[in-house]
Amino acid sequence: MTNNTIKAAFLAGIMGIALPAMATDTVTDPDMEAAVVESCEYDLSFDRSLVDFDGVVAPTVRYVSLTNGTVGTDRDCSLPMKQVKLTHMGQGYGSEAYSFEVVNGALDDNVLSEGETAVFKITMTPDSDDALASYNKTDLWILAKGTKDDGSVTWVKAKTKLHATEIAEYDASCTYGLSFDEVTYSFGALTEGSDAIKTPVLTNTGTCPVEVRQEYISGAETEGYTLEGGMGQGSIILPGEQVDYTVTFAPASADEQVTYNNTDIFVHTFAVSSGFARIAPLDSVKASANLNGELAN
Repeated sequence: MTNNTIKAAFLAGIMGIALPAMATDTVTDPDMEAAVVESCEYDLSFDRSLVDFDGVVAPTVRYVSLTNGTVGTDRDCSLPMKQVKLTHMGQGYGSEAYSFEVVNGALDDNVLSEGETAVFKITMTPDSDDALASYNKTDLWILAKGTKDDGSVTWVKAKTKLHATEIAEYDASCTYGLSFDEVTYSFGALTEGSDAIKTPVLTNTGTCPVEVRQEYISGAETEGYTLEGGMGQGSIILPGEQVDYTVTFAPASADEQVTYNNTDIFVHTFAVSSGFARIAPLDSVKASANLNGELAN
């Protein structure tokens, strides 16, 4: 296309005049060629997928690096940070034991340039008041804003898992045991609409504490039973301490079954040291008692 043709097209565009179709010149002016812009092949990643604090009993520091490894570009492929935070999921887990900061200034402008690395200092501080401080479902989460060739947004993500378990070595003086005051609780044969109640008592027969994990009724014939009382997940049962439960048996005539014997009251706990710290490796301490009942004809 000649310079005169270009000028005519420009003026026509301003004035809103439609020009007839013109033949394309076979010779291309190098100065008029559009610049080639390649795609950003985004690569945002930490140098490790897991930052392990396992076994710490005091504030501990670990370092992890985040790199914008985007390659093969002919334009700016910097990544503005939209989210840099700690996330967690699951009951009994949390991010409150962790804190972080970027120590090399890479994110001072909240942007990680192509080829640049940000160094994170992560501090884990166990909670001395938490008898079972476990923080195994926490992530350092990054969300960055990338740009496609057409100008639209593409989200670029990275994360590394943080793993920590407050533990204690075995105390040779510790023994662990749990037991109910009866092996079997028999409710007898009940008619429709009636119920019977038993009050099982659980005792920590060991010399060190245990921490409650689960309290429930288990088995193949649980429909007629309900459980109340107990201490709840996360509670500590001290040596010699007793825990009261209430089990109600109320069979229904709509039930197909007549006997309710393959059922237990079940308590699952974790072993805890005399200093109320987790035992390594994690030990379970359990107790159960059978529940028997029938629907009378």
